[in-house]
Amino acid sequence: MSRKIQKTGGRRRASKIAALVDEGGRLDRKIREDQRRKREIRAELKKAGRLDLARKFLEAPTELKDLAGILWFNEPLVTFKRKDSDAKTNAVSPTDFPKRFELERTEGKPLTLHTIDFHEEIAMPMLKMALAKIESKIAERVRRGSETDATREMAIKCASLWPLEEWACVFPDAALAGDIEFIKKIIASHEQRNVYGVYSELKDHDTDLAACWHNSVLLSASGDEVPALKYWSDKAACEFVAWQCGDSISMDAYKARKNNLRLHSERPKLVTFANYTRRDKKHLLYCER
Repeated sequence: MSRKIQKTGGRRRASKIAALVDEGGRLDRKIREDQRRKREIRAELKKAGRLDLARKFLEAPTELKDLAGILWFNEPLVTFKRKDSDAKTNAVSPTDFPKRFELERTEGKPLTLHTIDFHEEIAMPMLKMALAKIESKIAERVRRGSETDATREMAIKCASLWPLEEWACVFPDAALAGDIEFIKKIIASHEQRNVYGVYSELKDHDTDLAACWHNSVLLSASGDEVPALKYWSDKAACEFVAWQCGDSISMDAYKARKNNLRLHSERPKLVTFANYTRRDKKHLLYCER
């Protein structure tokens, strides 16, 4: 009987902890949303020349507070994992796309992307994948015992993701720890307008995966919309990257890049077969479900 009570009590405690973590996650997302909104309001007030009012909406974002804790105060990083149900999803149907189609591009000419919102459909997905690749490198270095150095390197590389005035909110922490060099590097990154520091992580075939993974941004030779790469089989997506780059890529290499970028295929599988061929300056990719 006592063992049964013990097990029941353990399950209740675990359930209570899970509920608290879920509530903490919801609060964390709300805080981050409020911070983004304050950033937008501050930007509008700056445009209007009301720096006195903009100043009242200035605070260090959660990410930079966490960074300060890791770099200078030896604090562990606590994060809340986002549930799949929290993400916005757009259902797709096989009837939205043709069963067979062909992609075509000409040697030396950039690929034309069919998109309404470049920022939402291409720039942001590419940014997230670049950050994922940086995080993968950090995870590897953490396993080798150099967490602080890796985190510091990432922060400097990603300096342009936050306005300088927000960085200035954690500069007193850096100064207190005597890390003046860090302050100088963050300021230098903004002076150089180094907005490509993060994207520089995307190399070779990475950009081809990043641009087309989450959204339908391509049209077939006949003008039909093409499914996003996350709805392609690995074998077909590997052929797509070869077609896009005009260079072969092994399945192992493709899967390694996919894992580094933390990409996950989704159902339904709308493209299961693809074959890349080249005719003079024409690059052709035949695809079917």
